[in-house]
Amino acid sequence: MIEELFNTIREGAAHQSVLIEGDVEALLKECVEASARKMGVTLYPISADVWTISHSRAVSTRASHTTDGPLCIVMAGNVFTIESQHALLKVTEEALPNIFFVLITRNADALLATLRSRCLLIRGERSVGVQGKKFLGLSIPERLTAVASAIESPEHANAYTLLAELSAHLAREVTTGKHLVFASWSHLTRTRHFLSTHPIGMRNLLEHLALTLDPTDK
Repeated sequence: MIEELFNTIREGAAHQSVLIEGDVEALLKECVEASARKMGVTLYPISADVWTISHSRAVSTRASHTTDGPLCIVMAGNVFTIESQHALLKVTEEALPNIFFVLITRNADALLATLRSRCLLIRGERSVGVQGKKFLGLSIPERLTAVASAIESPEHANAYTLLAELSAHLAREVTTGKHLVFASWSHLTRTRHFLSTHPIGMRNLLEHLALTLDPTDK
């Protein structure tokens, strides 16, 4: 998949923005290896566990420079803050024709719909991370305490991570037909727009999931 993607980038025939969902570290490694084999494609990778506005500004700076051949900017992160996503949306909208973006994350549904709509989406296997698994094993009072702690982390980083991991859990479980889980997934989807304009609303969403997800889920 990655090899074919870089073939099309080298030929100038790729979709300008590609979103890949899967194992972030492994996919980033594949991109680096593929670019090394595809002469003529300049690779500019940026990787962060929690992607902030400063990372998006670095992308904007690099994308503003002209290049002789195709430039592929790889943006890899487990979690992208709302502010960073709005900044990336602006960068991708204004990019020069020979600049290509590859956004890698473990849960595409955690991104803004407006950002996802600009990308060619390639989905991989979803998994629940360590923080999400631990959260699902807590009692309701313990979950509420965990939510408060996550919200207080710098730039709400732990809250973004927890939301992304619970999103992956909900997306996987919704196919089983469990009514409660499906209702939670619907609530999560409806809340995306609110979070895009008022990120602190994440507390309400996480508290809702703390109360509604089955405490015995693993």
